[in-house]
Amino acid sequence: MLYFRDYHWLLVHGYSHFQAYITPQQRKPEQVTWFLNLRYEATGPAWRRVTHRPQVWLEVSSFRPPSGSWKDLENTSYWDLPTEDDWWPFHKRGFLDFSFFPNHAQAEKEISTGIGDHLWRVATREGRWFTVEMALLSDDYQPEELETLPALVSPAGEPLEEEALRWKEQAELYLIENIPFGTVYVRVPRNARDVETYAMARAEALIGGLGEPEKIKIIDQLKRQKDDAAAWNEISVELHYHGRYES
Repeated sequence: MLYFRDYHWLLVHGYSHFQAYITPQQRKPEQVTWFLNLRYEATGPAWRRVTHRPQVWLEVSSFRPPSGSWKDLENTSYWDLPTEDDWWPFHKRGFLDFSFFPNHAQAEKEISTGIGDHLWRVATREGRWFTVEMALLSDDYQPEELETLPALVSPAGEPLEEEALRWKEQAELYLIENIPFGTVYVRVPRNARDVETYAMARAEALIGGLGEPEKIKIIDQLKRQKDDAAAWNEISVELHYHGRYES
């Protein structure tokens, strides 16, 4: 569920997932780049016959899980107020990219909502699904008021409804959602004997065993962007584990 403005929101599956990005230069699990992507579309009777519905896009990039294993994402928690030192390379909670499209028209500029810091955590995990809780604060939030507000989701992943209204009052945006670990992007040297095998071995070595992917997609950027220096030496391999390719 998402609370933002006076809309009813529907999570867009496929687009909404955790993902890891691995380059040839990354040799240790702590060097892997992690992302959390969330996308919502307005729903309900008011939008039944509307082609371009309002959308919300959220991306938390370059956050740091407790360890390199994808399973340990369930222990990720940044449910505390940022400090003065909470900046790169110490900005472990990740960088927030937020966009609100009132009618998702390509020509219309997204509306700035005055959103400032963000709090987020993973409450629990079931298989490849993670219960994510996130609050986006306004630019003028009061730290002394937020420090006394508990998280809304219990360690078992159960919503604590009695606290929901308090967070909705204090946060510009608030959400609780079940999100899958979806995709691993691996940049593979062009001279690799078997790019698929190489990509899966790199993913297992740096983020832990995920089993067989549902789909593997190979993208040769050299055919698209011949002026990109990296494209001459690398091939991108997408390992899809939970339906991202279907969108």
